Amino acid sequence: MKSPETYEPDSEEIKRAEDMMTPEQKSMSEEREVEFEINKFEQKKEEFESRFEDILARRVTPETFNSFFDNALNDLVRLTEDIVSEYREDLKREQQDRVTREMEDEAIHYYGLPELQNVLEVIGEKQELLRNLIVEITQTDSVDVFVPPGGHEVHRTGQGGDREKDILP
Repeated sequence: MKSPETYEPDSEEIKRAEDMMTPEQKSMSEEREVEFEINKFEQKKEEFESRFEDILARRVTPETFNSFFDNALNDLVRLTEDIVSEYREDLKREQQDRVTREMEDEAIHYYGLPELQNVLEVIGEKQELLRNLIVEITQTDSVDVFVPPGGHEVHRTGQGGDREKDILP
């Protein structure tokens, strides 16, 4: 015998129970079922929104500098696959071998999420900023700092100019 926590009635038991319900009980049961589906939908939507926000708010750190763009795109692809899969399940649609852009757009619109093109543009803008930063870093003249005995710092810049700065003991 199964414990009450793991017991699941079969379809015949459900049918018998429904037959014994009054119209008011059936109505309440249907309302609860609709409410459950709405809550389930809202939970999925919130999860997807949170994952989108995580991708868009991702910060570039020295550790993620080289992999930022690839990781963001991979996470976006996984998120899109999850959205389409849940969309198919919610609408009881048949699995197709190929997911089309139209289906992705439908699924994203269904959950009220940001359009993929907009998210890709944000990721692309961050990638462009990283490229520009790399160019700036490679074009920057080096700065050498020499501290001679006597307590003065001499800054030697790439342009040939020196300046002194006192060092506090």
